[in-house]
Amino acid sequence: MENIWYLFAAYSIIWLVLFGYVLLLIRREKALRRDIDMLKDKLKQS
Repeated sequence: MENIWYLFAAYSIIWLVLFGYVLLLIRREKALRRDIDMLKDKLKQS
């Protein structure tokens, strides 16, 4: 029963890393959308 804390710690770390990775992907996706919108505007101007 003492080892349950290690299991809890491992799952907590895994979830934190996964959450951080998802946040990173969301930030990158927003940056890509901005770049795509900027390129679309430049194409419309030409």
